[in-house]
Amino acid sequence: MPTNHPSGNPKAVKEATVTAKIVKGLNALPSTYVRKVHGGRYGAGWPDIIGTCHGKTLALEVKSPTTSYKVTPLQAAELAKWQAAGAVAGVVTSLAQVVELMELCPMLSTTGAVRQARASLR
Repeated sequence: MPTNHPSGNPKAVKEATVTAKIVKGLNALPSTYVRKVHGGRYGAGWPDIIGTCHGKTLALEVKSPTTSYKVTPLQAAELAKWQAAGAVAGVVTSLAQVVELMELCPMLSTTGAVRQARASLR
């Protein structure tokens, strides 16, 4: 059945919607501040969300869970640089996936940040 939705999926979730939910959810946590990084020619490849949680840097590339958009080679290289510098960095499609990334960081799991983040998902 034909659809007028750009992705071909009438129930597609926009990346901007997912990003806004992640930013709102993370900023509700204590000792956490994140913000959306707006793209453009000077920000090509930069993660969509940059911030900190209990002093640990977060660098997150957001993709819609309902589309087939892939991470570009430039985005992957940028995330690798953030990870090499010690940031919690990765590609996410939901706040729940951000929490999963945070669980991999011993510093965040010992501060109670992960527990607080998990509770916010309920």
